[in-house]
Amino acid sequence: MSMDAIDGWRTYEERQIREGFATRETDPNFPRLVANAKARGFEPAPLSALLATGNNNDLYTWQGRVWVKCKEELGQMSLAQS
Repeated sequence: MSMDAIDGWRTYEERQIREGFATRETDPNFPRLVANAKARGFEPAPLSALLATGNNNDLYTWQGRVWVKCKEELGQMSLAQS
């Protein structure tokens, strides 16, 4: 029988990620951020992407939130240009 160790830091990080994800829906500026991000070819990162490990090259931070490239690129500008 094997026992898996609990990684306290990972548990803490996951809790922080979940709390941050939950606050985006209550942020009154979030719809405006989403519209601006989509115009640049990005969309909000889903919770599964935020919790997954090893996908840091697919995630982008901008305006205090985390984004992924849109499946269908709508914009030509990068988030860094704003």
